[in-house]
Amino acid sequence: DLYESHDAKSDLYCQIKISALDSPNYRRKRFHVPGLISPADVEERRRDWGDDSPLYIASVLGQFPDALEDSLTARVHVDRAVARWKAATPPPTGVGGSPEGAGGLGARRAHPLSPPEGEMPRRGREGVPPSPQEGGGSSAAGARGEVRMGVDVARFGTDESVICIRRGPRVERLIPLRRGTDTMQVADEVKEWADALNVPAVFVDENGVGGGVVDRLSVLGVPVYGVDAGGKAYRPSQFADLRAEIFWEVARLLREDAIDLPDDATLISQLLALRYDVSTTGRIRLESKTRLRKRGVKSPDRADALALAFMEPPNMQIWV
Repeated sequence: DLYESHDAKSDLYCQIKISALDSPNYRRKRFHVPGLISPADVEERRRDWGDDSPLYIASVLGQFPDALEDSLTARVHVDRAVARWKAATPPPTGVGGSPEGAGGLGARRAHPLSPPEGEMPRRGREGVPPSPQEGGGSSAAGARGEVRMGVDVARFGTDESVICIRRGPRVERLIPLRRGTDTMQVADEVKEWADALNVPAVFVDENGVGGGVVDRLSVLGVPVYGVDAGGKAYRPSQFADLRAEIFWEVARLLREDAIDLPDDATLISQLLALRYDVSTTGRIRLESKTRLRKRGVKSPDRADALALAFMEPPNMQIWV
């Protein structure tokens, strides 16, 4: 299609871009061709839309915007978050040409979020990315913040249960569990990570089967907070429900370069797939998972776990 001819298949096509600023009506102020856009039209659209809006970029500049008009977040913001995560993640000592440590030992140091030897949780894990080595820190606030954990519990066979662990602004681990892991196994997995990393606050979406995980973790003594994502927002005049409010704030943190994200293709695609609209009462609402599936998009489980991990007790609002 047209987008691919300018992106993935650009080598197969000759692209010709003509923006409104190339129009003879715009370049030659006194020259007027009926039907072509004028300087007044350009200025009107700039005032109405903003020169960084997807509508202005597409309609006036003739470029493909990096986000749809109703996208919750833009690729440029996510890419910057991933770049910061990579920049703050040095390669393991002695690997990839890194110099060995003093005395020629080349010893590896455990990452601050690595559980003690022999305590690494194993049950139900599916391709856990390796932790960055000690010494990395977020460009926003370093890695000195307290650890938080968000847990999204799968509701259907094709969905994932996901654990997300972050320290301050930096996502340290994203742990997708094997499909079919039952709620008791999810709770046991969460407890192992919470105990090993001394996590003081675990946020779990308590809707549906997540409620059983919350109950089990409470019995096990884990400092768990049940989150009713479909419930009332803290600012009900602005948001249709709590999930919309949480994700809106996560998108704001991404715009402000206040979150560092791992280079996880599934997480990135889920964040970029989220869309929103504004109800007739002026409240922001997130596209439902049912509508996502109709578009062929799977449940954004990793993005949900990420959003939960960025909550804070005791007010249960988003981290700032």
